[in-house]
Amino acid sequence: MLEQGHGRIVNISSMSGNHIVNFPQRQCAYNASKAGVTALTKSLAVEWGPRGVRVNALSPGYVDTPLNALKHHQHEGWKDRTVLRRFADTTEIAAAVGYLLSDEAAFCCGTELLIDGGYSLW
Repeated sequence: MLEQGHGRIVNISSMSGNHIVNFPQRQCAYNASKAGVTALTKSLAVEWGPRGVRVNALSPGYVDTPLNALKHHQHEGWKDRTVLRRFADTTEIAAAVGYLLSDEAAFCCGTELLIDGGYSLW
């Protein structure tokens, strides 16, 4: 991408990286790693943006996935703390990634797009 002088990168971070501390699960290593993804995204955006490579991050909240289905006993608590009272559908996350990769997001550089259904507002 740098050699071509253009490109687009979307890193997947998490609302847990910079916006919330998960409860009741304890996951400091996960949270710290996602904060690192966000910091890496911003650093690369500064370094590579002038060379034509846009670097952005998507930070989803809880998503309706098989892994979250295994944690069913926590679902209702998580949903109760989400303004929209539901999890994201995987297609909603994919659409957000598509936006960040698109020409419509041509002025997004170092952006962290938070898609959490309002979870971090509480």
